Amino acid sequence: LDNEKINNTGITDEFLTKIISSPKKLKMLNTKHKVSFDYLLSLNTILKPSDKLRGIGRYIEVHYEKILEQEKNLILKKHAQKNPDSWYVTKSFESSPIIFSYIIRKTKFFIKNSGNYLVRDNFYNILPTEINSEVLISLLNSSLSRLQLELIGRRYGNGILKIQAYELKGMLLPDIREMPEKIKKELIETSRDLAKFSILDAKSSKVIDKIDLIVEKFCKLRIPSKK
Repeated sequence: LDNEKINNTGITDEFLTKIISSPKKLKMLNTKHKVSFDYLLSLNTILKPSDKLRGIGRYIEVHYEKILEQEKNLILKKHAQKNPDSWYVTKSFESSPIIFSYIIRKTKFFIKNSGNYLVRDNFYNILPTEINSEVLISLLNSSLSRLQLELIGRRYGNGILKIQAYELKGMLLPDIREMPEKIKKELIETSRDLAKFSILDAKSSKVIDKIDLIVEKFCKLRIPSKK
């Protein structure tokens, strides 16, 4: 839902969750600033009798009838028919610290989701486990990662590059678990520096250069010495 639909239906904030519906809604490399978001209608429980008389109740009733009339999404139609009093109940979703649009047009950036927004399924959610997310996002935005995106992605018309989930999972990164704390701190700093830039600001390349030097430094440490 956008603001116009919300105003027309009278749905209140308690039933709405902010969501980034498109990469075009992002201006910065950090969702904490300058994000144009929409709203996800999110109801985790069945409506109370008193709610059915409010804007949310009328909205659900109208769309229930529309679902029963339409002939395309038969799975949703069958679900609504089987669960007329709870068909609208949704699962709870969690935001991720890093998001990535799998359809790339001009820029190949992994975005820091400091705003903790939910995103539509035109994004991948990256949820680091056992490693620092700021270290990871620096590595994901390195030239090494960008080169791999070019190699693993699929080209479409108008310069569009599409990355499948299994392809993204196959990307190689320096092993963060083996990194000295000093290098991790440097990558955390570059992550925070990068988050200050807009997506189209060419000056962000200077931070990418710093990340590349750190990666190079670490990888050299990993090269066995010659005897």
